[in-house]
Amino acid sequence: MAEAIVKGSVIMGIKKFIQEKHGDAALEKYYQAFTPEELRYIGPRIVAISKVPAKLLDKTYQTVIKQWGDNKPEYYSRVMEYVAEYNINIFLKVFIKFGNPAFVLNAAPTVWKQYFSVGKLITTHMGKNSAEFESVGGEAYGEALCRGILGWAKYAVACSGGKNLRLEHTECIYKGDSRCYFKGSWE
Repeated sequence: MAEAIVKGSVIMGIKKFIQEKHGDAALEKYYQAFTPEELRYIGPRIVAISKVPAKLLDKTYQTVIKQWGDNKPEYYSRVMEYVAEYNINIFLKVFIKFGNPAFVLNAAPTVWKQYFSVGKLITTHMGKNSAEFESVGGEAYGEALCRGILGWAKYAVACSGGKNLRLEHTECIYKGDSRCYFKGSWE
């Protein structure tokens, strides 16, 4: 089985969020949560195409919500919304702006493959003003993945013209459910 990795640009976006929102000292505090071996993957020398072990995305999630999010997972969704914007290049931003939420969310399973080496996102329903997804096989990424999906979806819907987004993570393996399932609707 392939090692579960996440693309370095995700970690870079998280670090940029920390630095912009909390300052240079906060970024140093973030680094202190990791061993020297782990810092080889997520430290200052990370590049967008770096392959970062999934466990470090989960450790990043735990560190961020503990240090700056009052232990509330919802805070990490905001971080990942920022990361979504950080990771989308100019061409894709134009693509999103001229699309509609359903069109953009329909690309979510393909986007998944650009950032995560294992697991998949399955579209179970796509309507003009609603969508549903199931995350399968991404357990190695921890709850960070769930919050990442929520943050990315919020950014994608807002940028493509959706209003009054209602987004729910109705089932979560980290809360004892048998799967991770997401539902969203918008105007």
